[in-house]
Amino acid sequence: MMILPSLRTLTRSFDPTPTLRRRISTDLRQRSVVSSFICKPPRPSAGLMFALFKRSENQSNYPGKWGVCTGSIEATDASPLAAARREIFEETKLTDSDITFLRKGRPYRVKDDLLKTEWTIHPFAWQLREGAREMELDSEHTRYKFAKPGHLGVYDHVDHLEKGVARIAVSPQIERALSRLRNETDSGDEGFFSQSLKVLFNEVDRLRRLRDLQTSEEFWREFQWTVWHLAKNGRPGISASIETRLFDVLEKINGELLVHSDVHGGLANTPLSEVKSIVRYILKGYLLLQRKKNAKSYTATVETSDIQLSDSDTMEREERLFGDL
Repeated sequence: MMILPSLRTLTRSFDPTPTLRRRISTDLRQRSVVSSFICKPPRPSAGLMFALFKRSENQSNYPGKWGVCTGSIEATDASPLAAARREIFEETKLTDSDITFLRKGRPYRVKDDLLKTEWTIHPFAWQLREGAREMELDSEHTRYKFAKPGHLGVYDHVDHLEKGVARIAVSPQIERALSRLRNETDSGDEGFFSQSLKVLFNEVDRLRRLRDLQTSEEFWREFQWTVWHLAKNGRPGISASIETRLFDVLEKINGELLVHSDVHGGLANTPLSEVKSIVRYILKGYLLLQRKKNAKSYTATVETSDIQLSDSDTMEREERLFGDL
């Protein structure tokens, strides 16, 4: 697992804004692509399994390698999600009656100096419906297999595929929480925010019990991803103010951790138990404020994020909070 830098590095190091970063890369050809992970219906014994496609030998890019359903975003595509649907149909003949949208992953950039290209990759996860038709491959691929994320090393796959997997993969607990939040449409935005806080609070306890999360950096990274998926994938059509409020929670925790980690010389040296206690304490405070929704403290402390941010401000904030993930 890639180790997260210290929190001071995360928040204070030079990190160009999206606009500046594009300027830096003007010597590279810019291409935006979608990358779709078509998953089997969940089985408790199997875990996440997604389709890997073997590229034909006559393909100009990555011939003979294994990858997922990928293609360029065209000018005629209404959105990256629309482009993903189009590519899936073109390459597999699957339609909305065969697959259901699970979630999107945070886009990321990779550079190919040989091709003088910088790729912006938009990852998506889809799930096959029960009774879905068999996939019919076009000439781009010769066959497909279903694989687990941990078995990627067995395959001679396209570059950076692990990064795409990490962007769409969530724990079974978060998978169930996202499904529940998507289906509880009667609760409204406030109910969604309260439920999201409870999910985060419970997630701290779950992460505390995981033996493979032994460092503060690993814990913080997993927690950041959980916030991102709740904000972006918790419920279609959620208002921007609720997403902003979830990011407010993360930023509040981030600030407190920065103060406490300074005492220890950085997040890497901060005891994991202390980090978790800080996160739990702040989440508990937000939960109490939610229960006192009509009190002045709620209005002053929580609803300040109802101020709408511009698109550029929102992008820069996401880069600040999630740029190193």
